[in-house]
Amino acid sequence: MKTKNSIKANSIRCFNCNSVGHLSRNCDKPRKTMKCTLCGLEGHYKKYCTNSKITSTVSFVDTKFNKSIYIKRVKVNDYKDEVFGLIDTGCDICLIKNSVTEILGLKVCHTERQLTVYGNTKSNAVIGVTSAQLQIDNVAEQVELWVVTDSSQDYDLLIGRTFTDKENVTFVKTQNEVIFGYNFTFPFANDEINKTETTVFEVKYDQITEDMIECGSTLSDSQRSKLMILINNYRNGFALRLQAVRIF
Repeated sequence: MKTKNSIKANSIRCFNCNSVGHLSRNCDKPRKTMKCTLCGLEGHYKKYCTNSKITSTVSFVDTKFNKSIYIKRVKVNDYKDEVFGLIDTGCDICLIKNSVTEILGLKVCHTERQLTVYGNTKSNAVIGVTSAQLQIDNVAEQVELWVVTDSSQDYDLLIGRTFTDKENVTFVKTQNEVIFGYNFTFPFANDEINKTETTVFEVKYDQITEDMIECGSTLSDSQRSKLMILINNYRNGFALRLQAVRIF
């Protein structure tokens, strides 16, 4: 026959050895080593982790939404075939796949540079740097290209602001595509804006006098004078006639 104490003991589980019947403070087994599930180091648990060198897994290029209108055919130097580039005005630089540099015969120079992606995480995708002339539509510009691993991005090229922000380079986005050109002229860009002058009139209110205030005999003359001054300071909040009442 089980007693209440035996039932209670069998319901207790030790967090050290995972056995039932005793608490971890009374456990005679060797103490379990604390190990953080966040950084993998021993001596602390996840909620007390202060290790700033945590490796984050990020997507180098987000492909969740349709970018088809931002994909352009790009001619690199004088190579006969065109490659495909994604216009990304949020990217500071231009990126090119390593395999594409080999096909185009571009010389890649070693670099110690790193890319910072989402969450200030450093990416080890950079292989080197190169330079080439990129032609998109009627715009041809020499730019520096960061060479990255093929798994880092889906497209041959990622066209960033080192191309899009060049002097005299302009582009417009239509419903179906992005179009590049030099010194586009936009309608109404140089039109002068007609300035309309608005006349502001000062509204003057009739002063409220002591004889207009009905507050019985509860206030002294000094208090009535102070009340009159207070009312006149906020005069626009009091109406003397129905026509002066405004509904907002």
